[in-house]
Amino acid sequence: MGPDVSLLKRIIGSLVVAAGTLAFFANWSTVPGGYTIDALSNVLNALCIAQTDADGYGRFLPTDFRAFNDHRPPLLIYLLALSSFLHPLTVETALFIGMCLGWYGLGLLFLFRSHFPLSSIRHGFFYPLLFVTLLCSS
Repeated sequence: MGPDVSLLKRIIGSLVVAAGTLAFFANWSTVPGGYTIDALSNVLNALCIAQTDADGYGRFLPTDFRAFNDHRPPLLIYLLALSSFLHPLTVETALFIGMCLGWYGLGLLFLFRSHFPLSSIRHGFFYPLLFVTLLCSS
């Protein structure tokens, strides 16, 4: 019998993801270059929230964050603010936390999709939990 094509696709996909993650860690400041500005904005808002309970514009515990004429993910910023009490918050740690949350959310997506198809779910908390997890990632 020939090799299992589905297994081969998963192995190749996993290797591509692992190579991309390693390339990301190879040089924090330039890979990917465009996200550093976004991470810096998230760090600034998270530090403002952690120290003053207000964002960079002085709004008290906002539910939306603005930066560079764009909107930032509020759950990620609040998680970064909480993590600033455990570890000094830098652009690198913000990128790392955002990437870990993104991988975690994608892992949950694939887990729920393969084990709990939408038509078989009887409990309404699976997909909302997944949605909230994906909202936390950058």
